[in-house]
Amino acid sequence: MGTTNLTGPLVIGDRPTTAANANQGFVYLAQSFLVSRDATLVQTNSINLPINSQIVEIYADVLTPYDSATSATLTVGSAAAGIQYVTSGNAKSGGRNTTAHNAAQVTAMANIGTNTGLFATITSVGQPNVGLVRVTVQYIQTTAQD
Repeated sequence: MGTTNLTGPLVIGDRPTTAANANQGFVYLAQSFLVSRDATLVQTNSINLPINSQIVEIYADVLTPYDSATSATLTVGSAAAGIQYVTSGNAKSGGRNTTAHNAAQVTAMANIGTNTGLFATITSVGQPNVGLVRVTVQYIQTTAQD
């Protein structure tokens, strides 16, 4: 299947924001990627988001629960092992983990500025033999003035 690339931000609606009954809004986007267990206790994978994006939500779908001895903790941030967006997700429990965000994280998610890298890290206590997590990031590409 082919794709279409746009440089965005993409705005939809037939009445501009200067109109009394404006109805324009930015398009809601998503990217997802996998973090898979390996022969180390820490696994990281990353994606890049457009400059000035607003992160709306981060989901962690534990497709294969980590079988590490004690814990397998997911963090999401602007660097490997960072906690700017998610402090603690459980990669030992299967299913969808909706992530909780504190006030500082919500503020950081409101506009990522030029720090476009988003890193998901899983840190295990006890070497896992299996483990696979799909991280999905929902975001809005905005302009610097938004």
